[in-house]
Amino acid sequence: MPKKKKRRVETYCYNKAELEKKVKEFAGYKLNKAQLMILYPWMTSNFIKHAISPRAANRMPCHYHGNKPFFIVNQVDAYLNNPKAQEDYFKEERESKKGKISKISYCNTVCIIQLPIKIDPLLYSLMTVKLSDPLKEKILPKSFQNLGLTHHSPTQASLPDGVHFFKYAVLTQPERRQLPSNAQMKAGVLVNNVLQNYFADRIWKFGPAGKLQPTENLIKEKSIASILSHELDEFKSYQPNDEKDRAKFERYQEEVADVVNNGFQALEKIRGEQLHHTGCEEQISLTQDKTDLLCPIVGRTDFTFSSVSADKPSPFVSRIVELKTSWSKLGKLKKDGTRSFIVSTAPSAPSYNHLQQCAFYAAFYNFEVPVSLVYVTAKGCNVFDESNCLDLTKEYLYKHFLNMRNVFKRREKIYGMFEALPKEQMIKEIAGLLDPNWDHPWCWHGMPEEFMKRARELWKVN
Repeated sequence: MPKKKKRRVETYCYNKAELEKKVKEFAGYKLNKAQLMILYPWMTSNFIKHAISPRAANRMPCHYHGNKPFFIVNQVDAYLNNPKAQEDYFKEERESKKGKISKISYCNTVCIIQLPIKIDPLLYSLMTVKLSDPLKEKILPKSFQNLGLTHHSPTQASLPDGVHFFKYAVLTQPERRQLPSNAQMKAGVLVNNVLQNYFADRIWKFGPAGKLQPTENLIKEKSIASILSHELDEFKSYQPNDEKDRAKFERYQEEVADVVNNGFQALEKIRGEQLHHTGCEEQISLTQDKTDLLCPIVGRTDFTFSSVSADKPSPFVSRIVELKTSWSKLGKLKKDGTRSFIVSTAPSAPSYNHLQQCAFYAAFYNFEVPVSLVYVTAKGCNVFDESNCLDLTKEYLYKHFLNMRNVFKRREKIYGMFEALPKEQMIKEIAGLLDPNWDHPWCWHGMPEEFMKRARELWKVN
């Protein structure tokens, strides 16, 4: 009786080093899905399934043996680095309302939507590593220690390098506290306080030890009117800097109720019925190992709205909101000595500086939590998000984040050039490389004369 032929059993290598060797030696070596995920650790099974599906606008090359897909590394690399593939994917992700990809892309779980591109190491670290605490991870560079600097912040990125250097490296913290505020800033704080105290379940505040900590909001159940009344009393204690500031101060007391009401309407619509929990002023940080910087980036969120689901009974952040207020501007002086005002309208497009702030928040949440940018005035409001603003889609937020990071990287390099020098000499040498931007429309406005004198001496201006 003839012997039965033994059935050939296919075995696959799942050792990364051996796989890399096989691929290098034989360009046509075919990988199954599991092997492909070993060579491309950021890939997920869902991403591969989508990339090779008939509904993909630009399909990833694969070869079928039976009903199983197999891949050749050179072909996969060519696909991943094809700009058209990237463009089509993002277009499909934004526009499609069917399938798992579109459903997952705007949910705010910890699972990652991988992009069909060769992932930048920075983005990969942001997407895969749990972000941790602010200023404790690594020792600050010597240059920052010498200058008394501890971190970067998104708002600092909007300052010209020379202005930032003077305010944060030349002036001490007690001196910075002497920098004057203005009626517009105070009115913005008022509106923020009213809306946060109304919506927030938890607000991060400075505790007895001088550190930010989450605090339960005990006045949440109060009405908007009662909270506004209290904050307005605080606002009225403000002492204007000059006559122009006084005119604004008096005008804003009349406008503030309308601004608060428009802000309330906008936030109520964003929150809807699904977002049950609200947090405000949470300190968030991206540490050095997540950003390729020598110092951490630290900031605070205006609002985070959270939801719950059947598989996640505890609230998880579902949307970040950045709130900006705009106020009437001084007009011409009237014959009777009073000032006319030009009523401010909400901008038709977001400010670049504000987009960088939003990008920082998005980076903290691995670019998986959508961000809304809300502009509020006495006349109305404009709400920008991923549905009506390309700059607030995840791919563009990532680009804005990189631009902001590059600002910080440039400053670190300049400061690091002179870290071996004594502080005073270090300051002189750095100032010699930076433009003070004297004609900046607002950076030097209201600076006390004693500080302006120091700035002019530093840059040798008579």
